[in-house]
Amino acid sequence: MVACMIAMVGLTIRSVVERRHPSPWLFWCEALALGAFGIAWLTKGEGFMRDKRHNHDSAVVHHTTVQSS
Repeated sequence: MVACMIAMVGLTIRSVVERRHPSPWLFWCEALALGAFGIAWLTKGEGFMRDKRHNHDSAVVHHTTVQSS
């Protein structure tokens, strides 16, 4: 994602300096960066590539009670 952003800045500066229309590569860099961001978002939110479900019911903590005499 960072590499795409650096490339986009370079392509934009180049098109401004040369007074030309933006390069078609700008679109592809934006599309790739957006796709990478979407995959990262879905992975972090566990909507994609979820972790294994934990069964907390089997890990019951046993407390011992001490009775006073």
